[in-house]
Amino acid sequence: MYPYHNPLGNAPVGGPSQIAPGRPADRRDHNDTRIGMPILFASGPYAGQTIRAELQEAQKADLGRKFAKRDRRPLDPPPVVRLRMYQVFNAETDHPTEQEIPAEQLEVGGLICHVDLYAIRPTPYPHLRAVGASGEGSSAAPNFEQATLVAPMPPAEESKVTDSLFGTTFAHASQIKGLDGDEVIFYVFSDLSVRTEGLFILRYRMFDIFSRMEGSEDIPVLAQCYSGPFAIYSTKEFPGLRASTELTKHLSRYGIRVNLRESERKRKAPEPPAAEPEEPAEVHQGGHPISTEAVDPEMDAEVT
Repeated sequence: MYPYHNPLGNAPVGGPSQIAPGRPADRRDHNDTRIGMPILFASGPYAGQTIRAELQEAQKADLGRKFAKRDRRPLDPPPVVRLRMYQVFNAETDHPTEQEIPAEQLEVGGLICHVDLYAIRPTPYPHLRAVGASGEGSSAAPNFEQATLVAPMPPAEESKVTDSLFGTTFAHASQIKGLDGDEVIFYVFSDLSVRTEGLFILRYRMFDIFSRMEGSEDIPVLAQCYSGPFAIYSTKEFPGLRASTELTKHLSRYGIRVNLRESERKRKAPEPPAAEPEEPAEVHQGGHPISTEAVDPEMDAEVT
């Protein structure tokens, strides 16, 4: 049985809604008390139905370059999350059941996803090295799956640094066929940059702006998930970009704007300073300097 939640707090169901002192009556907040749990909708395309939503990160960003006004590089690969929605039956009984709603049957017009940024390490940048099969390090982009990172989940609110994000932090649902040919709902964040160096994660939150839950006029947060960690480098330390992933290429075929690369782009090694021309050496003979520069044979014959 799903835990019962009274959206009105201590007030009885069906009683007057509670408005916090000093809060305008027409203000709409996001209600995050039912994230990931079944919600009985009172209005919107799912009115009268109990729905549970779920977000899964389909593609994580690996790295990015610190935001600069003249040269802004978005996170790479572009973060992508997948939405699944389930209709729940007998939610308040001891034997609830649910059935996934096919993606092609979802009304996606009001389904929005928002992203927040959290710093998970206070160092300028991680200085991690990728670990190959031999266990030896390389200069490639850090492989965070093989690195040991300790990040509290969920992260503390004081570590939220969404103000350091630049770009579009909201995404509309994209209803397309996935790599396996099945219809899916994706949210693609292809325009995100970070203003500071460091190690970060993203928090994705999804909601339906056209729906309201029973007993509340606030917009409910239906689902959330956290991304894997990624690093933001300074221009000097940036290791370069890998070729675009198959999912990124697939999204582009559906007209979703993403940056594409057919091959890896490594950071160019700094060119060594040009060597200064050497002065011709001099040999002293009998107290007089004699140049070692090559002598034109004709000139030599003329002298003799």
